[in-house]
Amino acid sequence: MNGRRGTWRFFWRPLALAALVCAVAAAVAGAGAGAGAEPSLRLSPEEKAWLAANPDKLTLWFDQAYPPIEFMSPDGTFAGLGADIMALLEKRLGVTFRKTPSRNWNRQLQALESGESAIAPVIVRTPERERYALFSPPYVTIPAVIITRRDRDDVASLDDLAGRRVAVVQGFVSEEYLRANYGGSLDIVTVKSVQEGLREVSVAGVDAMVENLAVAAYHIDAEKLPNLKVAGTTDLSYSQSFAVSSVYPLLYSAMQKAMADIPVQELRRIEQKWIHLEAQGPSHEMLQVLWYGGLFAAALVACLSGMGWWLRRRLEEKQETLRETEARYRDIFENAPVAIFRATPAGRFVVINPAYAAMAGFPSPEAMIEGITDIAAQMYDNPEDREVYKRLLAEHGSVRDFEARLRRRDGGIFWASMTSRTVRDAAGNIACYDGFLTDVTERKRAEEALRQAHDTLELQVAARTVALQEANERLLELDRQRASFLSSASHELRTPLTSVLGFAKLAGRTFRRHFLPLAAHDSALRGKSAIIMENLSIIAQEGDRLTRLINDLLDLNKIEAGRMEWRDACLSVAEEMHAAAKAMQGAFAAKPGLRFSLQLAEDAGMVVIDRDRLRQMILNLLSNAIKYTDKGTVRLFAGPTPDGGLRIAVADTGAGVAEEDRERVFQKFYQGQAQNPDDVKPAGTGLGLAICKNIVEHYGGEIRLESQVGHGSAFIVEFPPAIRPEKGGQAVFPPSPAP
Repeated sequence: MNGRRGTWRFFWRPLALAALVCAVAAAVAGAGAGAGAEPSLRLSPEEKAWLAANPDKLTLWFDQAYPPIEFMSPDGTFAGLGADIMALLEKRLGVTFRKTPSRNWNRQLQALESGESAIAPVIVRTPERERYALFSPPYVTIPAVIITRRDRDDVASLDDLAGRRVAVVQGFVSEEYLRANYGGSLDIVTVKSVQEGLREVSVAGVDAMVENLAVAAYHIDAEKLPNLKVAGTTDLSYSQSFAVSSVYPLLYSAMQKAMADIPVQELRRIEQKWIHLEAQGPSHEMLQVLWYGGLFAAALVACLSGMGWWLRRRLEEKQETLRETEARYRDIFENAPVAIFRATPAGRFVVINPAYAAMAGFPSPEAMIEGITDIAAQMYDNPEDREVYKRLLAEHGSVRDFEARLRRRDGGIFWASMTSRTVRDAAGNIACYDGFLTDVTERKRAEEALRQAHDTLELQVAARTVALQEANERLLELDRQRASFLSSASHELRTPLTSVLGFAKLAGRTFRRHFLPLAAHDSALRGKSAIIMENLSIIAQEGDRLTRLINDLLDLNKIEAGRMEWRDACLSVAEEMHAAAKAMQGAFAAKPGLRFSLQLAEDAGMVVIDRDRLRQMILNLLSNAIKYTDKGTVRLFAGPTPDGGLRIAVADTGAGVAEEDRERVFQKFYQGQAQNPDDVKPAGTGLGLAICKNIVEHYGGEIRLESQVGHGSAFIVEFPPAIRPEKGGQAVFPPSPAP
């Protein structure tokens, strides 16, 4: 856009346009005459000292969207007529103005009044502004004109617009002029920018707009609005000067001297560069052409009028559609939940949406655009991240989810994830970056917390692993000591226990043979004899129970220690079930109210297993059922599982096992509690079910309990198919005895 010229031809008002051109030329000539009076720049010692001591006060705010007078170019630099004038002043003063783009003219005037902005490069002098600013003589004068649609022929002056809607940019001199002179006759509509006003005229949102001729013509060309025209002139003209805040009088006097030092030819060159007004009236030849052309056109009017009306309707509908689309996308842009931006490689924001301003802690997008003049230095916690971001965009044209730590206005830090693409100009150079970003601070905090927790957990796991290894070593040592103790203690107990049982049985036989007959005729002796015999019977019973306990301890210790000798053989399931049932006949006979049932499937088949261990498991389960069932039924079942294994089940109709005890019944030394507190707890070693579980698991099977209090229990054993000889079970038979 830098250096772009607008060319406008006013075919039917050559005299008025010539007058405007003469006015511009006279203004330039007047400025040049003043300049010619001062052949060289002479600054006072005070002015030189102030410029040297206050480089940070040389602030210049410019309107970034007022071409061709002043605007921001795609590369983020100050451009336009005012920019070229200021460049000449910088060169003559030997200084550099600190340039800040602004999108809000009223805010720009406030900055000039407060001294926040020292210089306004292009401004019209008014009594209100003279209150806080010092103005140079005008260096160019441009008329304010009336812009209407081309299909309107009833407007030549502002008087023709009485009662109509007329647009002006809010805060511009044109608004002040209309309100002061036509406030009672015009419906004055304020807009935010020249572009907005011209679009409103184009789509019939307003009837006309009053604006600087050069600026209006520039935007008509740039916005491609061919249905607009200059309908007439006004008494208002824009005498463009520069102004310096009254806070800095020495700066003003120095700039005045520098302005006077610029040759008139240089000023005219800058004016022609940016404001090229071409007046072209109709010649005699042109009038002849138009007359003959008019005859031909008249013949076409009839046939084209209908088509013109149709095309006009379509055009109006299309412009209306464009307005709706623009409004829709503007609404999306301004209300998007993510930050959207356009920024230059030089480090300036061109456009941002409200979400980005709020995220960065600014009250508005305009405040953020004006406040951030170096994105890398002001926004990035690590400015090198900005260089990495730019390099990736230059190499790939786009970047996704680029994460960096950014600063808010108050200095706070937040993590942002950016997705951007490059926008290149016609020459292929990067003009700007478009993109959006989201605040991912909470996610980064969560990731950091997770990382710290992971590190802490690893340290704890390492420490706990060492502790567990030490504890495991101690447990292994204790287990070895336990196994050794059980083995030695069991053997040591067996010898005296065998003697006790032997002598108890011998004493019983001797007593019955020699002493019991002597008490046959003496009732007192018979009573004593009965007590002695009962005591000897108790000694034998408890001795047998202690023997079983010792044997169970030894068996369990061997199984757990891996020292048990497993003598696997190919056995008939049916034969083993019958043998177990026969072995338990005496136990069932001792409880007349208890019935026994054996159920064998026809295809129970063969298994490869240790006969002693199989019988030990079945007898333990049957003994357990008899122990806790006083009357009812105990059932023994054996048959194949669906996958070809073996299922053995022992079910009873006894008291059942409470739910909280079902997982504990297979623990060592655990004995079920009586359901009735008055019931006597059945005697037992508390090792039978633990031994059963170890035997079953040795062959890869599982054992489980299904029970309901008051309705009995069922212990179910399931061996895998591998226990079958045809499924890979190996039978190992002991060698035959020698003859």
